[in-house]
Amino acid sequence: MAVGVEESGVPRPVDRRKLEQEWGAAKIMGSYSYNIDVGADSVASRVVNLVGADKRVLELGCSGGHMSRILQARGCDVTGIEIDAAAAEGAKEYCSAVHTLGLDDPTWSARLARADDKFDVIVAADVLEHLRDPFGCLVQMRSLLNAAGYLVVSTPNIAYGGVIASLLVDEFEYKEIGLLDSTHRHFFTLSSLRKVLSDAGYRIDHLSSVDAGLDHPEFARQWAGIPERTRNLILRKPGALAFQFVATAHKAPREAAS
Repeated sequence: MAVGVEESGVPRPVDRRKLEQEWGAAKIMGSYSYNIDVGADSVASRVVNLVGADKRVLELGCSGGHMSRILQARGCDVTGIEIDAAAAEGAKEYCSAVHTLGLDDPTWSARLARADDKFDVIVAADVLEHLRDPFGCLVQMRSLLNAAGYLVVSTPNIAYGGVIASLLVDEFEYKEIGLLDSTHRHFFTLSSLRKVLSDAGYRIDHLSSVDAGLDHPEFARQWAGIPERTRNLILRKPGALAFQFVATAHKAPREAAS
C-alpha cells in the first residue's frame, strides 16, 4: 500500500482549541493524562480513529486510561501496559487487563504472550521517544500481532521549526511536558521514524503530520527571537510545521524484514 504523507507547507491559522487541548496535558506520576476531544484534529484523536472499533488492542503506556476509555466505548477489548503502578490502577476501569511492565525490559513481550494472545492493533502513542531501545521494543511487538494486525505509532518531530529556532538562539531547554519533555531519550525526524519502523520489520501504510502554528507556546519566544528572513528560510524546509507524526504499519514479510 502506498504511504500517504501529509507534508507541512505554507503557514496556516492556528486552531487555538487544538493547541489548548494538546498543551493542556497534565503529567501525573511520570505519565500523561489527556481529555481527548475526538472531534478535534489532534494526535490523540487521529490515533483512536486509526485504531477503529471492535478490535483487540494492546495499548503501550496506557497511563490512567484516557485513550483506553474511548477505545472501550467503541467496542474494543483493550489490554494496557503501564510502568507506573498508580496510573495502571486507574486504567483498570477501562482495560480488560493492565500489566505493570517496563518496555525497555527485553522480556516484556514474552511475559505477555500466550498462544491465543494476539492483537489486532498495538498502540504506541508518544511512547517510543521515552525508551532506551525503541528498536528493540518494536521488534518485540511483532510477536504479539496477529497476521493482519498493525501498529499505530505517534512521536514528536525534533525537526519542527520551533526547535530549529531554539538552536539558532542557543537554547535547548528540557521541560516537564511537550516536545522537549525531560523524559524523552530518543528524538525522531520523518526519515528516522521511517527507518526504525523498516529496520524493525514493518511496512508503513500511512504516515501523516500533525502541524503546530508558529505561536506554539513551547517555542513561541524563540521563534520570535530570530530574524524574519531566517524564519522564512526555515519554513521552506518540508515538514517545518510538523509537531508530531502519526503512522500505521503492518509486519513486513520475513524475507523483506531480513
